[in-house]
Amino acid sequence: MNGDKLKSWNDGPVKQSIINFLDSTVEEGLDYVKPEDRIATFDNDGTLWAEKPAPVQLNFLFLAFTKRVQNEPFLADKQPYKAILERDKIFFQNVIEQKPEAIIALEDVLAREWAGKTPDEFESEVKEFFATVKPEKFESNFTELIYKPMLVSCHRWEVLSVILDDLHKYHS
Repeated sequence: MNGDKLKSWNDGPVKQSIINFLDSTVEEGLDYVKPEDRIATFDNDGTLWAEKPAPVQLNFLFLAFTKRVQNEPFLADKQPYKAILERDKIFFQNVIEQKPEAIIALEDVLAREWAGKTPDEFESEVKEFFATVKPEKFESNFTELIYKPMLVSCHRWEVLSVILDDLHKYHS
């Protein structure tokens, strides 16, 4: 394999070990893997999402729940609406620890929030969220944010591209 395919990587032992591994699996030899036996598995481990101060998904949910309270003020005293409005760290710690009362409150609200909506209606809400909402700490939409772990993920995609090129080249 041509090492210049990982152009965004710094030269060093990690880059070289990836190149050596890939070379060894696509060239005849001890570690050769037949094209039909090659499998590449990648995990979206959170590096593609802005996670601070909260994961994007929670921002989406909290905004939806906050809008619900604005339309139905009596919900402000019920969990998890109350916890969201008050930024109740204890409630959210209970969610993290998967304490039944917190999980049940969250599940009930999740089920109720989108009950009766079509997938297209939900998709429309998500698109509006990503087009308009900016995290408190930033002046950009979520889709415009990037930070170092995301850049590392881009390196992974570069490796994936090299792998897929080799899979295609040797499997065609």
